[in-house]
Amino acid sequence: MKNGVLFPAFALLLLISCAKETPAPPESGPSGPTSLNSSGIEDLQNVPDHFSGSGTKADPYRVSNAAELDSLSRWVAAGRVSSDVYFLQIADIEMDGIAFTPIGSAAKPFVGQYDGAGKTIRNLSVAVTGDNAGLFSYVGSGALISNVRLAGANISAEGKYAGGIVGYLAGGTVSGCRVDAASSVRSLSRGAGGIAGYVVSGKIIDSVFHGFATAGTDCAGGITGYINPSADGQDVLVLNCVVEPVYKDGHLYGATLETANVSAFMGGIAGSISLAGGKGRVRIANCYSYPLVMASSQAEGTVVNRIGGIVGYVSANASENGITLFNCLSPNTYSNIVIGGKRVDALSSASFSQAAAMAGFIGTDGAVLKRLFSTNTWNKCYELNSGKSVTEEKIVKRLGDTNLRGYGAVVLGETTFSEADGGIRAALNAGVQEWNAGNPSFPAREWGYDPTFGYPKPMGVDEAGVVTKKVSLIGDSITTFQGFMFSNESAQMNKFYPYTSGTEAQRAQWAPQVLNEQLTWWWRLIYEKMSNARLEVSNAFSGSTVSYYSGTITNEYGTSAAGDSRTGVNSLQKRNQDYGLGHPDILIYYGGRNDFGAFGNNTSVLLGSYATSSLQAAYDNPLVLYNNYSQGTVAILKDFHTKNPSARILMLLHDQMNDGYEDAATAISSFLADKGYNIRLVNFHVRGTTNQTNTVIGIVKESGTHPNATGTQNMANYIWDQLGGWLME
Repeated sequence: MKNGVLFPAFALLLLISCAKETPAPPESGPSGPTSLNSSGIEDLQNVPDHFSGSGTKADPYRVSNAAELDSLSRWVAAGRVSSDVYFLQIADIEMDGIAFTPIGSAAKPFVGQYDGAGKTIRNLSVAVTGDNAGLFSYVGSGALISNVRLAGANISAEGKYAGGIVGYLAGGTVSGCRVDAASSVRSLSRGAGGIAGYVVSGKIIDSVFHGFATAGTDCAGGITGYINPSADGQDVLVLNCVVEPVYKDGHLYGATLETANVSAFMGGIAGSISLAGGKGRVRIANCYSYPLVMASSQAEGTVVNRIGGIVGYVSANASENGITLFNCLSPNTYSNIVIGGKRVDALSSASFSQAAAMAGFIGTDGAVLKRLFSTNTWNKCYELNSGKSVTEEKIVKRLGDTNLRGYGAVVLGETTFSEADGGIRAALNAGVQEWNAGNPSFPAREWGYDPTFGYPKPMGVDEAGVVTKKVSLIGDSITTFQGFMFSNESAQMNKFYPYTSGTEAQRAQWAPQVLNEQLTWWWRLIYEKMSNARLEVSNAFSGSTVSYYSGTITNEYGTSAAGDSRTGVNSLQKRNQDYGLGHPDILIYYGGRNDFGAFGNNTSVLLGSYATSSLQAAYDNPLVLYNNYSQGTVAILKDFHTKNPSARILMLLHDQMNDGYEDAATAISSFLADKGYNIRLVNFHVRGTTNQTNTVIGIVKESGTHPNATGTQNMANYIWDQLGGWLME
């Protein structure tokens, strides 16, 4: 386990480089089926060749156990299942110890109607020596596979194309299916998808993937590995689908994609889309994708490409309006990308290319990108091949992570969706209305906020996320990370991390740097130390003071400075009033270092009085903007407590301070505790020192006062050692 994330140990046995820019279409149908291992089932060959029921829509054949599921596979192989034959799963089915022959083949595709009824197929094991592995190997036109649940599945193909539900989709519909986080889908060649490996035609609707999908060469996607309509009339629709990790044993798990080639063709929803000869149509609409890991098995330092939060690659030869990405959300960050087992630099184009929040690379004219949302850690929404053009309408390229949780305005074209109006959720639901007006037969689902991450996703598709402990942050640069603070389309609060401005020698000296959010002190604390916890709001800004002041202030050294820069967003007090802190269970308050360091002289001029009478005055008037740390801190915490009376408060005191700030923080904590606040203080400062790094704890600095990755880890460890039990109450 690394950074609170569990990784699969997949052995990639075949590495084949991509000779063409576009993945090749399949050469043939599946190889012959593997033989059934009847371990655990007696007299399997004597299973009757009929089920209870009559196979009609009103009286479907009932499937209740492993033997009957196998009998279905043999019926299809014998050509006994037509499009008007219905099957209904009526019980959970245990498949442990059984090597299952997948349903259907190129010669005899499944074209019937299978309703899983929300029952679970557990521990399904499918291993084919050729192509097209899945519960269903090959699905043809007219088929409907609905409401199937796979738990602990292990699907693998030694050739091409593996999908949790379908290996090869050549028509029909997959609807309401779910593959859980303990499941793995693997192709040792091309094309691994959580729901379908390869899609020529058909629909995937209301389906969810939480597991692991690995392609031995290229084309891995959370829903489908490879989409490739090659004839007129072949239409692919992926609608209302969700890809994200879940909490397992208290920590995030699953939603992991991996490929081996340098050209990865890896996407949260689809690995690659190709319209051969400009034929067919592909639409991906109203989907939510947050792969926890997008990994390459290439060696560390290799530059990989064609990775996208929704689609890794959109190929050439698309017809006009042949490919549409509409009303999708992907809160991916660059730090989702892992090469050679190591998370890459969050902003380094030297680690990868042709990677973007929606489409890693578009090598075609005519694609339509509309109403797409992503975080600001991606510097672009898509990368476009030179000389190509797309239709881009009302596309949101970059937002702060906080905005994606609904705390802050979202700018979409000429429209601003404010927090009061529902923020990002309202913007997405406006897209739902637009889609439904033009596509009444295949309606998009409305979006709501899910507890796991706090982001909106299509409602009614997946099970609700776990109810987590929500943690909000307010502080200065040590609490920042790009993409995790408030922003709009044109501006974002100033950040320190990731710091990329040093010389090569400085960067080596400061290494390991905090180059992705998983290396910040707060990520380590919330997602690694705590269990079932998540970030709610980060209201951080580099250079912030608690104090709010204007005019000219002279410190005790006689140095004068204008205070205008400490009004507005540079004051924690003003930012709390303007942006808020959400509605967390725990607030972590980490301010004061810039008050102490005002004018670069490390003084107490902005400390203020922390006598009880002074603190009481601020407590009684929390919306006044105070020009000192002591009263400003009380004002912020009183305002927060009034809005969130049951929330706990953790104060942190920086190590590079002096005893005066330690005394003030201690006095404030005691003062508020006496008022009934559930408040604690963790003190990094070493008594009797001034502006000294705490080497006992090991808060190793990267640049100035900023901890590097070792320092952030030691900070999180120290907080946990002091108050781990209290944080988990």
